[in-house]
Amino acid sequence: AVFRNDTDPDRIILYAPLVGLEKGAYWIQMTCQTPAPVGTDLGRFEVLTSDRKTTRPPPVLAGTPTSFLFEQPDNLPARLNWIFSRNADMSMGDIIITRIR
Repeated sequence: AVFRNDTDPDRIILYAPLVGLEKGAYWIQMTCQTPAPVGTDLGRFEVLTSDRKTTRPPPVLAGTPTSFLFEQPDNLPARLNWIFSRNADMSMGDIIITRIR
C-alpha cells in the first residue's frame, strides 16, 4: 500500500477487519519505505479486541524497525488499524503477525 501525504487523510486508512486469532500473545512487525528523514512520525497502529481494549503501540518512525506486542484475550476476531500521520509519503510492505504464546 502506498500513502501520499498530499492526498491521503490523517485517520484510519488501512485496516484488517476481524482477523481471527487464537487467545495468546502476538508479535506484529511491519516493513515500510519512505523518503522521510530518520525519526519522522509516519503513523501508528492500533489493535481493537473483542473485550473493547485497544492496544496503541508507539508511533512508526522512519528508519526505525516497527514491531510491537499485543495480547489477544479470547478466540474472537480482532481488528488491526493503520492511522496515517501525513508527515511523509510512505510505502507499506509486509505486516507479519506471529503468535509467541
